[in-house]
Amino acid sequence: LFSARTLGLFEQLPGAAIPSYLSGLMIGTEIDEALAWLDDKPASVVVVGAPALTKLYNVALAQRGVAAQGGTPDAAALGMLRVARAARLV
Repeated sequence: LFSARTLGLFEQLPGAAIPSYLSGLMIGTEIDEALAWLDDKPASVVVVGAPALTKLYNVALAQRGVAAQGGTPDAAALGMLRVARAARLV
């Protein structure tokens, strides 16, 4: 994370690009950590979220040899509804 500040200070990265740089670091780290927990790397995964964000995850996953496909936009809400029903909360 400190590299973002250094790259900006030495004008190696435009200030407007720093948020994207940080986002890339976070996405890459998240994917690396998730893959490290698995015994076998999956051939494909389903990515759920806002289209702009899932596109970034798809690119990062492809760089690690994992195909990604988009899930339904309401998957998180449907999952929470199923949990609530199973717990007899609704």
